[in-house]
Amino acid sequence: MVRRCFLDYNLYIILSMKKIINGFTLIELLVVVLIIGILAAVALPQYTKAAERGKASEALIMGKAIRDSLDRYALANGAWPDTFNPDDLDISVPPNASFTGGVMKLNRFSYSYSGLGTGKNVLYVPSTKPLSDGSVIWFDIYAVSNSGKIHCNAVSGTRAEQICKTYGKFDAVSGTHMRYRL
Repeated sequence: MVRRCFLDYNLYIILSMKKIINGFTLIELLVVVLIIGILAAVALPQYTKAAERGKASEALIMGKAIRDSLDRYALANGAWPDTFNPDDLDISVPPNASFTGGVMKLNRFSYSYSGLGTGKNVLYVPSTKPLSDGSVIWFDIYAVSNSGKIHCNAVSGTRAEQICKTYGKFDAVSGTHMRYRL
């Protein structure tokens, strides 16, 4: 009699293990897939926003470095250079930057300046590729001799405007364009 109880207990353990070895049910797998899908749906837009803001920050930092370099050139030579080329910059320009017709293109942004001879030199930094919602962001970086202001510009109600809002406070409206001062 004792022997039979021991066998029944072993049989019970073997049957229990068989259930564990069989794996997950279809419902359990569907619940896991659903949870992963919900997390991805929430996380992907946030990741896209962070990536776009990071690229805009990279352009802003490079624009400030170029502006500062051009201002140092102006201190040494009396004015910003007549042409925009890497030889006039005392900063290291990334190897993937290209210069054509007075415009430097780097990643998603282009860098050019105007106002030569007017004392109102401005470095323009527009994005060359639209953001995920099709909007475009651009920076106006003024020479230090011209107040040194930096503006972030975007069309109202777009993702580009949301990025500009994170950089500074509202400054002005020009039609549908919003300007934020950094």
